[in-house]
Amino acid sequence: MVDKVKKKFRLLSSTHVENGMQYVSGDVIESTHDLDVMFLNKFERVMDAATKPVMGVELAKVSIKKVPVKKVEPEPEPELEKASEAENKPAIAGKDVTAKFKVAVDEDFLVYKNGAAANSYFVYDADTNECLNDKGLKRALVVKFIKDQLG
Repeated sequence: MVDKVKKKFRLLSSTHVENGMQYVSGDVIESTHDLDVMFLNKFERVMDAATKPVMGVELAKVSIKKVPVKKVEPEPEPELEKASEAENKPAIAGKDVTAKFKVAVDEDFLVYKNGAAANSYFVYDADTNECLNDKGLKRALVVKFIKDQLG
């Protein structure tokens, strides 16, 4: 088994994560990888004073600032807002025949004819789009039904 030799590199700019630690510009990192070759212009190799002095200048000891990398947890999904009551109401179906009923126009109701059957008229509250009758009405009963709704 070949033991890999660790080499020292100075981080010249930006940040770098190595072995779970985050380093910032100026930090010295020990690595078995040639970081100066892998990341051009981001690292410079630092020679130990024991191995070779750089141009006769004694190298000072450099302290390594090891900053643990914070694990970023995904943000929780926002809770879906409950649909408003208006969104849960059934859509108005059929052909709008409100104009054929003066009381409906005057009192803010909508009247729709859904189908060809005689009892296929449905009355809606214009403000909430809520259908006011459970079963279809005959045309002759629409006006009476609206007046009953008014009280």
